[in-house]
Amino acid sequence: MIYQNKLFRFIMNIIVVLLIVACVLPFILLIASSFSSETDLAKYGYSFVPRGFTLAAYTYIWGIKSSILRAYLMSFVITIRHGRKYCNDHAFCLPAFQKRPARKRRYLFLPFFHYAL
Repeated sequence: MIYQNKLFRFIMNIIVVLLIVACVLPFILLIASSFSSETDLAKYGYSFVPRGFTLAAYTYIWGIKSSILRAYLMSFVITIRHGRKYCNDHAFCLPAFQKRPARKRRYLFLPFFHYAL
């Protein structure tokens, strides 16, 4: 019984290691290919060791950093806005799902005005 348990753990460890490698390898390939030139990528394809080392991709990104920062800012603002909207909508609709009737049901129409804004 002990040997079977050790064999099972060994096989499971190998499977976990293979899954980790399968998840990490694409990121390593992405970083390695970012140091290759565009013509080398088109000619030879992707490889873990870049044929022609260049920092052209990073100089391009550094040149348009204001656009990238603006895109990240918009993504952050939209995420916060929609998260707040979601919480507000569910907070307003919660009394409608209670077993006992709410005393003032007049505020339940507010989420509809929230969608119109």
